[in-house]
Amino acid sequence: MTNRKPLSRRERAAYRMERIAARARAAAPEQPPDDVDEMRYWLARRIAVFIGNRKQYWRGCAEPCCRRARACIAPRIACSNGPKQKPDPDGRRWARTSAHIQRTLRHAAEQRAAQEGR
Repeated sequence: MTNRKPLSRRERAAYRMERIAARARAAAPEQPPDDVDEMRYWLARRIAVFIGNRKQYWRGCAEPCCRRARACIAPRIACSNGPKQKPDPDGRRWARTSAHIQRTLRHAAEQRAAQEGR
C-alpha cells in the first residue's frame, strides 16, 4: 500500500493532459520524413489527429486506442468517427481546394518576401 494522497480533480486533469501531450510528442516526430510518400502519409495523419482532437471526435470513437488515450490517434490515417465526405465524381471540389491552397501559399510567400525585404 502506498502512502500517496489522492489527486484532486484539477491535478488529475493536468496529469491526463500531460500524458496526452507526451503521447502526441512521441507519436509525431518533429522532423518530417525525407521520402515524399512518407511525408504525405505523415502530414495526412497529423492533420487528421489535429482535427479529431479539435472537434473531440474521440469521445464517440469506435477505436479503443482513441478512447484509451482520450485523444484522436487516427490509426487508419483518417479519424474513424469524423464526418464522412461525399463523393466528388467530377473533381470540382478537389480543383477548388487545390486552387485555394495555391492562393494561400502564394499569399504566404509574398508576405514572407515582404517581411524579409524590410
